[in-house]
Amino acid sequence: CQRVGTFYSIERQRKDPGYFLNLYTDDGILMTRDHILPASKGGGNDLQNLQPMCSKCNTRKADNIQ
Repeated sequence: CQRVGTFYSIERQRKDPGYFLNLYTDDGILMTRDHILPASKGGGNDLQNLQPMCSKCNTRKADNIQ
């Protein structure tokens, strides 16, 4: 979808006392960390295997390799 994260929001979850940054697009879609080679298929958490992806596309991709 070619969405780009444009602003951060400092947020926290009800059950977690700490704060964290979430990256959002101009239209309010949450950007997520996507594994190029899914963790379920042996992919690691190194930067070479990670890419930003909007939450809608990441959900649709699931554990497929693209």
